[in-house]
Amino acid sequence: MFLEGYQVPYYYTPGEGGSSHSVSQFCSTWGNHHFRTFDGDIFQLPSSCNYVLTSHCGQTAYESFNVQIQRREQKEGGVAYIDRVSMKLDGTLVLLLETSTFINNKQVTIPFSQHGVSIQRTGSYVKITASLGLVLFWNGADALWVELDDRFQNQTCGLCGDFNGLQLYDEFMEKGQRINVFNFGDNWKLNGPTESCEQVRNRGGTDVWNCTDAQASDACRRLVSGPSFMGCQDVLDSEAFEAFFEACQRDMCQCNGSNGCLCSTVSEFSRQCSHAGGTPQHWDMQPACEKSCPFNMEHEECGSPCRDYTCSSHEKNLRCTLGCIDGCFCPPGTVLDDITGSGCIPEEQCSCLHDGNPFSPGESYTKSCRKCTCLHGLWHCEDMDCPSTCSLVGGAHVTTYDDNQYTFHGDCSYILSKEMNGTFTVVGDMYSCGNKYESCLEAVTVILPGATTVRVQDTGMVFYNRLSSQLPLSLKDVTIFRASSFYMVVHTSYGLTLTIQLTPLMQVYITAASRLRGNLRGLCGDYNDVEADDFEASYGLIEGHAVPFANSWRSISRCPDVPISIGSPCGVSTEKGVHCPVSMVFSYNMSSCGRSCRSLSQPDPTCLLPGGGGHPLVVEGCGCAAGTFLNQKGQCVGASLCPCYVGEHVVGAGHILTIRGATW
Repeated sequence: MFLEGYQVPYYYTPGEGGSSHSVSQFCSTWGNHHFRTFDGDIFQLPSSCNYVLTSHCGQTAYESFNVQIQRREQKEGGVAYIDRVSMKLDGTLVLLLETSTFINNKQVTIPFSQHGVSIQRTGSYVKITASLGLVLFWNGADALWVELDDRFQNQTCGLCGDFNGLQLYDEFMEKGQRINVFNFGDNWKLNGPTESCEQVRNRGGTDVWNCTDAQASDACRRLVSGPSFMGCQDVLDSEAFEAFFEACQRDMCQCNGSNGCLCSTVSEFSRQCSHAGGTPQHWDMQPACEKSCPFNMEHEECGSPCRDYTCSSHEKNLRCTLGCIDGCFCPPGTVLDDITGSGCIPEEQCSCLHDGNPFSPGESYTKSCRKCTCLHGLWHCEDMDCPSTCSLVGGAHVTTYDDNQYTFHGDCSYILSKEMNGTFTVVGDMYSCGNKYESCLEAVTVILPGATTVRVQDTGMVFYNRLSSQLPLSLKDVTIFRASSFYMVVHTSYGLTLTIQLTPLMQVYITAASRLRGNLRGLCGDYNDVEADDFEASYGLIEGHAVPFANSWRSISRCPDVPISIGSPCGVSTEKGVHCPVSMVFSYNMSSCGRSCRSLSQPDPTCLLPGGGGHPLVVEGCGCAAGTFLNQKGQCVGASLCPCYVGEHVVGAGHILTIRGATW
């Protein structure tokens, strides 16, 4: 309906004074300064001023939301576009610009979810969802619409009206008289003190509200009543068709021959048809209204948001309640690759992101005993059979298998770790090596089945069953070797490996296989992934302090208990200079695998220990450089100077050994 006599850009009041249409829970604005209120009124307000689009203004003093917009005119007769959208949503400030988004004055990236506000991209739109009951869509250009929860009926102010279900009332009535749109707009103008804006009441000397161009009228009639919108006739009443026909006609008259604003009105007509449950078909006014899309995407007037997901966002079901929307979509069976930027691709070709780095399908990474593989753009992770390590460093500082840390200055022999069925026991000899606040580790003993013992002293001496032994030593259930001048390794077949540091002071790292989880006790704890029960004493009670817990694990009963005391947190200094033997070199990644003369003649057992499979165990310290080998005298020599090993026989370079008729 167009009001005669008083030239106002107000031309649709369906069922004036009656109830609103079923689609009246949204307000929209588009193109050539057109607006549709919550109650279904459609009007034009040409202006570059900042306006309150909608705000909460009920009887309560609390304003739960406030949405403002400001337009800018395009040059050369183009469509006016929305320059900025500012919102206050339950105290959270949101600012949308064409290329950036700000939350509480801080720039954020999309998708964003915090403070009850969610921001995401849907089709060609930015969608803002507030938990208070508001949803806003903006195409980043000229079109925007807001949906509100029913509970805000008759509690809104702004250009979107009062949401009371009655057209005309009370937006365009004051003291019982109708007012023009400019007066209505003045009520909600909200420019800053230094800003200026323009209301366009007349363009080019032509009455912008009086358009009777017959050619424009005919073209618009054919367009809104054409086959592209046949599916809209059952969901939009005749007055809505007339309103958009008139808006179309005005656009053709007012836009100086440009079809840009006309295209915006037809797009809005299509959107409102979709919102009401209709199915508009593809329409075009080539080339004026041709919609271009990036990559190999396709434009649709009524596309399903269920298809609108990307390689990095697989939330397919969260947006499917929207019905259909217009915008650019990937062809069926493809998704948008927003990781490598290759357009629309089959989902199985999607890459995955980890720490900002892309991984191709089938690639994987391992972290914290989990292996994650990229499949269809999603990470599929599985727990790995990873061991855990307990350490005793600085003579007093213990980190349990379950990562509980404590300090105990012992002065006796203590059970560091034992298997509950008696398969193995690891004992550490600790003694006071300075004042009462300093202790040192003097020796580590491993007790294995059959009363087999391996004892390593801080001097580097190794005793196997109390007999001094030369390294490397490889037996049925245990292998002992020097990984470097700093470290010695004791590896058993029972899921237990000790890495013992000798220089600059003795420290021990005990690694237990995952199959031992929950079956260990001692100073290293029970290895059950629970820190709280690590202080389980030998008598079964969980102590509240480390000292009585550690005292209970003495292996020599005659030792006195260590008293609970508060002392210096600093223990023995580990800062000593590194001095390698003449023939050796220092490395933080030293390996003994394949670095001994024996390894040239016989299989090297050190290559099969943890870190094997082409990645042998590496430690810090001195060792033989690549291309040199450790001989029986502890010197690094070239291969030509290495002796040969036949069983336990050592044959010097250039010598010959004959055993049972065989010669080496």
